[in-house]
Amino acid sequence: MRPPRYLRRVGHVCLQVPDVPRAVDFYVRACNLVEVASSPGEVLLRCDYHHHCLVLQPGPEPALAHVGFETLDDDATERLRAELGSRGVPVREAPPEEGRLGPAFQFRDPEGNWIEVYRAMARLQGVLVNGPFRLEKLGHVTFLARDLHQQAEFYRSIGFRLSDRSPRGAFLRCGTDHHGLAFLPGKRSTLHHHAYDVGDWGQIKLVLDALCRGEVVPDVGPVRHGPGNNIAVYVRDPAGFRVEFYCEMEQIEDDEDHERTYHPPTMNLWLRQPAPPGFHD
Repeated sequence: MRPPRYLRRVGHVCLQVPDVPRAVDFYVRACNLVEVASSPGEVLLRCDYHHHCLVLQPGPEPALAHVGFETLDDDATERLRAELGSRGVPVREAPPEEGRLGPAFQFRDPEGNWIEVYRAMARLQGVLVNGPFRLEKLGHVTFLARDLHQQAEFYRSIGFRLSDRSPRGAFLRCGTDHHGLAFLPGKRSTLHHHAYDVGDWGQIKLVLDALCRGEVVPDVGPVRHGPGNNIAVYVRDPAGFRVEFYCEMEQIEDDEDHERTYHPPTMNLWLRQPAPPGFHD
């Protein structure tokens, strides 16, 4: 029997960066995000009608503070809190956060990443100013993991469904997108990238044109992935965090787990290339 679902989508990423103004400039100028609110302690940015998808906080070194996921409802939030607490998973109250709705808490996964869960983000009125390309949503987050199997099994135990798994990665979903959460093998546990859906291949062209005009050199791409079949481009922000722009993610409508053998098991189906050096650092 599969565990019940509690979560429905990735909601936001909270990063600590040494130079907040420089990071904000990059995400607004190069990534087309919109600043929502700022204070000496943090800056909130959005990519769609949700209040925010990215939080930037000052810190001495680049670090992931937490990743936020929305739950099905307040009852699901409390049931997940009780489930994790009964298993001895470290749990703590979530600090106040503008725009977040419903009760919220944070838990630490087996490799030390803090995850925040809550019902929803407030929706902002009005239409975003049109930028050089379209951003539809924050679509997924990917971590490096020392133990892929342990991480995948932990998240499966709280309701994620497995979409693909191999020695090269584990890809899990809490909605219909092929993955909202993924793990790649690494020597340390850390955020590998946060990813934004731009809708279609035509928007990827606009992303690349905008990056060129802004003198931002893509780290990788464009590529077509095996798991998820999505087209993707990666850049790095000033603190070194990877940002992915992608489109045409495979949709999985069922509620089953899948372990498929995709061929070839490469990062780029078009050129049959492995991941470039340093991609898993």
